[in-house]
Amino acid sequence: MTPVRDLSAWLSARDAGELLLAAVEAEGVQLLIANGTSANRHGIADLHDTETLLGYCPVDDAWADDQLHRETWVLLMVAETRGGGG
Repeated sequence: MTPVRDLSAWLSARDAGELLLAAVEAEGVQLLIANGTSANRHGIADLHDTETLLGYCPVDDAWADDQLHRETWVLLMVAETRGGGG
C-alpha cells in the first residue's frame, strides 16, 4: 500500500507534461522554484505560485483509483517491454 504522504505529492504523467509546457510557455518568468503535483484531493503542496505565475492547472487525483492503477499498469508495461519487468 502506498503511504498517504506519497499520494499527496503524486504527479501524474499527464500533469507533469502540462507543468513542463506551462513552464516553457510562461511569459515574464525568468526563474521560479515551484511545486508540481497533480490535483490530489489531500494534497500538501502549495500550488498557488505554480498555478498563478505559470498558468498550470492540474487535473489528475491520486485518490481516483482508476487513475493511479492505470498509470501503474502503463509503467509496468513499459518496464516489461524494456526487459525490466517481472
